[in-house]
Amino acid sequence: LYDELAIIDIASGEIEERLPLPDGIVFVDNVTDVESQLAWSPDGQRLFVAWETPTTPGEIYELPEATRWTFAGGAGLPGARRPRAATYRSFDGLRIPAVHYRVDGAPRPTVVLFHGGPEGQARGNFNQTAQLLLAGGFDVLMPNLRGSTGYGIEFFSLDDKELRWDSVRDGCEAARYLKREGMATRTAAFGGSYGGFMTLAVLVEDPELWDAAVD
Repeated sequence: LYDELAIIDIASGEIEERLPLPDGIVFVDNVTDVESQLAWSPDGQRLFVAWETPTTPGEIYELPEATRWTFAGGAGLPGARRPRAATYRSFDGLRIPAVHYRVDGAPRPTVVLFHGGPEGQARGNFNQTAQLLLAGGFDVLMPNLRGSTGYGIEFFSLDDKELRWDSVRDGCEAARYLKREGMATRTAAFGGSYGGFMTLAVLVEDPELWDAAVD
């Protein structure tokens, strides 16, 4: 869910040192666009990064000591929760990783929130949509369907060309997993951009599976 920071020898690819980071921190926005969250000082001696957590929006830190430079104060959402990592098996046995925002206790209606892309990844970012749904009485599962980034080139290629509909089946299996494990009373599909396509596609694949959908 979260970022790690290390100094790597480019020639050998070996990790020379792992640098300590604040708990549960992740680059602002999307992991595929990390370079836009980095900036060197004019003298080239200091590196600044934009990081956020699931419960607080982005702040600026200086590396390598992770010195924090900005303080947004009350910009977070009251009652915001951290997600947990989850996995489920899809129709062909492939394990699909997911980010699960869940209130412990009785099962609740759950929104399956599909990320954009398709070359994207749901992580432990500050996600206002997920937090507001939680506060409104819904749990949220954010699956990283085959074709998502962050899990190696093989996983990334599993939805190429004629294989695209396999990722749609992954999306349907997310809802089946929630119901099978007794974690959801109802399921809704939700997403924008490529996530909007996925929302419509899972309705085509299995319209009886979903109680609601928002493209």
